Amino acid sequence: RKRIKVKNTASYMMSKSSSTLLFSFISAAVGLDCTGNDALLQVKYNITEDVWNSTRPSNIYALPFLILQDNEQQQQQTEYSNFTDLVDIEKCLPRDECSTVVVAGLPTSTYDISFDGEHVEIGARFHYEEKNPITSTDVGTCIKHPPTCQDTEALLEVQFWSGQFSYRNNEFRIEDEHDDTILNGGSTSREYSSVIYSLNSTYACVARENSCYTFLIGSGFEWNPGYSLPAYSLFFDGSLVHTNDSFQFDSAQFGDSCQPLCNQDNESLVKLFLYDDDQFDFEYEWDLNLLADDSSTPFASGEVSIGLNKSPLYHKTMCTPKQSCSSFLISAPAASGLNMPIYSLATDDTIYREIQWYPGVNSQTPNNQTTTMGSCTVNGLCDVQTQDLFD
Repeated sequence: RKRIKVKNTASYMMSKSSSTLLFSFISAAVGLDCTGNDALLQVKYNITEDVWNSTRPSNIYALPFLILQDNEQQQQQTEYSNFTDLVDIEKCLPRDECSTVVVAGLPTSTYDISFDGEHVEIGARFHYEEKNPITSTDVGTCIKHPPTCQDTEALLEVQFWSGQFSYRNNEFRIEDEHDDTILNGGSTSREYSSVIYSLNSTYACVARENSCYTFLIGSGFEWNPGYSLPAYSLFFDGSLVHTNDSFQFDSAQFGDSCQPLCNQDNESLVKLFLYDDDQFDFEYEWDLNLLADDSSTPFASGEVSIGLNKSPLYHKTMCTPKQSCSSFLISAPAASGLNMPIYSLATDDTIYREIQWYPGVNSQTPNNQTTTMGSCTVNGLCDVQTQDLFD
C-alpha cells in the first residue's frame, strides 16, 4: 500500500479540544467500511501526468495540497510535491458533524468529492496561483444559522475567506450612519479562530429602509500576490453588494439613504486607513494641511488609539477642495521602534501611499512621514526663485 505524505498543520490552529487529531489519510485501495454514525468521505483524482505537468504554476512553492478540517477546527494537510503523490483519499467522518475539504492547486475537473455515497459539488473557489484555484467544500451536517429577521429588517452577511493567513491578522466591521459598529469579525472577534484556509459567515439583522451602512476591512500583512490571499463577499437582503480578493484595505457603502461623502462638483474625497494590532497602549497623530492655505491650523487632524481590546483597523474620510494640493503628516511615539503599522492614503481613489511603516527603527525610518497628494505643482510646493523640487 502506497504511503501518503502528511504535513501536520497543528501549529497554525487553535483547537477547542485537547484531543489528538482525528484525521488519518488512508489509500482508497483499502476500501473502508464505515459503521455507526460515520459515513465515507472519498476524494478521487482523475488527472494524467501530462495534465499535471501542464498545469504547474511558475511559482514552484505553490504546491497542490489537501486539507481536512473537522468540526472542532483541527486540520491535517497533505502536500503533493510530485504526480506520484496523488493518491485517492478515504475517511470515515461523522454524519451529524460538519467537516471541510480544502483542495488547492489542481484543476477542479481533476478531482471528485463524495460523502455517504453521494456526489458533492465543489464549494467556494478562491485564488491560489495563476493557473488553479483553491476550493472549500463542506460535507456532513453543515447548517448555517443566520438569524430570523423581522419584516422591516434585511439580513446582512459577510462571507470571509482567510486564505493563507489566520483571522487574527484581518479585521472587518460594518458601521451604521452614526458610526456605531453593528457587525464585526477578525482579530477582535471571538467568533473567529486562527485556522488558515477557512471560510466563515457573520450575520446581522438591520433596518432595510431609510438606512446607510459602511463596510470596512483591512489586513495586517502587506499585500503580496505570491500568497493565497484573504477574500470576502458582502450580501445585503440577499443581494451581493461587494466582493474582493486582492485588497489591503477596502470599503463599501450601501443602503437606500446613502449620499456621496463629498460634494462631487467641488470637493475631493480623502481616505485614510491604518492597521496596527499592537497590544500596548499608544497613539499615532496625524495632520492634513492644504499647501495653498497660510493658516497655522491644520485643515484636519486626529489621533489613532492602539492597544489591547481596541480595534486594529482605523478609518477616516475627509473632503478637500477639488484641484487642491495637500500634505499629510503622520507621527508615531518616540519609543515605537517595534511597531509595524500598515497605512494607506488615497484621494479620489488614487492611492498616494500604501506601505508597511517601521517608525523609529533607525535613522532611515524616522518617527514621522509626510505624503503630498492632489493637484500639486512645483509653484505650489517650492519657492521657484530659490528652490528646486526634489522627489
